[in-house]
Amino acid sequence: MSVADELYNEGYFVAERKFGEISKEVQRRGGKIVRPSDLFLKLNNMVRQGKLFKTKYPDGYKFKQR
Repeated sequence: MSVADELYNEGYFVAERKFGEISKEVQRRGGKIVRPSDLFLKLNNMVRQGKLFKTKYPDGYKFKQR
């Protein structure tokens, strides 16, 4: 299980989170992010699975639990 899945299971995405916030939290928990695009793809997959909503704002994307 990835750190993003753990965050989802813990309810981290109940509040809308910026991509940068998510990235920092993953790193804080020991997850290694070689390329930010890998994390973004993981989050997009969670959107496709119906777990998260993705919204684009002028300052970037935000993710929230459905």
